[in-house]
Amino acid sequence: MTYHYTFGKDERLTSKKSISLLFERGESFVVYPFRIVYLVYPSENNGSVKAGVTVSKKRFKKAANRNRIKRQIKEAYRKNKHIFYEQLHQKNCTVIIMFIFVADRCLSSQFIENKMEKTISNLSKSLDI
Repeated sequence: MTYHYTFGKDERLTSKKSISLLFERGESFVVYPFRIVYLVYPSENNGSVKAGVTVSKKRFKKAANRNRIKRQIKEAYRKNKHIFYEQLHQKNCTVIIMFIFVADRCLSSQFIENKMEKTISNLSKSLDI
């Protein structure tokens, strides 16, 4: 199966209901500079993932800095999600993920991408996929 290196609307976590459910019932772990909150539940289709990104307004006052960090995280996720999708395809479940940026300064794109690889592999292990 081929995977597209995109991060389209259908993959984004936008539903307020899903987000509140995620923070009420989800599990979490930390891989600096991220705190990952995730929730797995059964689904009819071949496994889907909804992902969201958030950066603290308290730590980063300027919107330009927050937006840059969010772009870096989304790009790192887009490049590395295929690892997760290949394993998830066999299961019939939906995964909701929120990446929360916990660092207090801007980091390089290369550092964020390396940590995203580690994060996705940890997520795969914690889901026992």
